[in-house]
Amino acid sequence: KYWDTHQYGGSQKKPSFYGVAGKLLGKVKVALGLDRCVACYVGAAPIEVKIIEYFASIDIPIFDLFGASECTGPHTTNTKDAWKIGTCG
Repeated sequence: KYWDTHQYGGSQKKPSFYGVAGKLLGKVKVALGLDRCVACYVGAAPIEVKIIEYFASIDIPIFDLFGASECTGPHTTNTKDAWKIGTCG
């Protein structure tokens, strides 16, 4: 699975036809405005792993974030260079 290889410690290999899928999905991303999105985060409520895996499979990783507004916001998060589904920082 693409998202497994692109998480922290993965091989970073791209599957066959990744370029073709990128061109097709690129048009969808532009239509939705996601081409301008720098990063996507979730942290207010639990999210199902299958939702995060779906977005990761179309090259839109959603990073987990931990923090509390009464403590000045985010404390720990994942980054594009070091992310793993189900972890937070």
